Amino acid sequence: MADSSPRLDIVGSGIAAATCALLGAQHGFAVCFDSVGVPPERIVSVPRATVDLIEELTGVSIARTLPSRTVTTRRVAWESRDVSSMPIDALVFDAGALAREIGDHFLLHAGEAQHDHEPVHWTIVAQGRQPGAGRITAGERQAISGWIASLPGFEEAETVVACTPQAWVFAAPHPVAGIALTAVYPPWPGAIAVDHVLEEAIDFLWPGFGPRVERPTARGVLAAPSLEPGCAVPGRLAAGEAAIGFDPLRGDGVGNAVRGALLAQSVIAAIAGGADEASCLAHYSARLAHAFAEHVQTCSAHYSRAWNAAIWSGEVALMSACAARLTPSHPLGLRLEGRALVPA
Repeated sequence: MADSSPRLDIVGSGIAAATCALLGAQHGFAVCFDSVGVPPERIVSVPRATVDLIEELTGVSIARTLPSRTVTTRRVAWESRDVSSMPIDALVFDAGALAREIGDHFLLHAGEAQHDHEPVHWTIVAQGRQPGAGRITAGERQAISGWIASLPGFEEAETVVACTPQAWVFAAPHPVAGIALTAVYPPWPGAIAVDHVLEEAIDFLWPGFGPRVERPTARGVLAAPSLEPGCAVPGRLAAGEAAIGFDPLRGDGVGNAVRGALLAQSVIAAIAGGADEASCLAHYSARLAHAFAEHVQTCSAHYSRAWNAAIWSGEVALMSACAARLTPSHPLGLRLEGRALVPA
């Protein structure tokens, strides 16, 4: 196996899928990546350190190639209804546009891959959260997004994270114009209709403001953390949200997609180079389980401290039970060194 170069089939269209394809091509693998569908617009605020990592791994300069906004302040009303401000260094952009840009970079590199040998075939599934009976989900909360032209006192260089009576809300300057909004809400019975979640939040945070939310998503999407336990089997890896889905509260889903793609590529490269397949796949599964457990524990603590914590009590109970059940007890025997998987 050490003399064979893998052939990778990448399934998906988002950042994880495109990054898996690009990193595989850069490594000299034969890569088949037919992007499935067009990634929808998803406005994200990404820390500068993650932006730098994306540029280092993919060669994509977000600030130069995509519409984006630099934000330097985050206004928060979480543990209290009072708003506090803190400095940040982040870039706001459309994650779907980044996926397309990374995909274009893959096309530039794909011709460099060597195809003149018998391939070891791998499929990387990175097609969003895949429903299934075995998938572990730490909660039932959902998210809905929309857009509004302006908000009173909202500054172009800031983001807002604030609790409301029925949800929590994220607001950021849209990279083109206006303000992008996302609301995360629990499965409350008999509460406001989903398509009014954002309007209720704006009425609470900016009382008396007249214009309504435009372009809301048609329905809520799952926002609770989730994990695919069977994310690593011979010949197949799940990556991105197909492997592990993160709560938007933590704000680095893009970073996790890129780092997950890097880990997937390093596992396949190590196996192709002669490393023990079972050990590499076990490391991949364990590393994601560690990340998932830590993420769920952190989210549970944050939701417990929210001033509207009463509406999250069911979600906190689900997260706490899930984290206690999943924390891996064995140490990881491998680690990433650059782009290579080596003994720890």
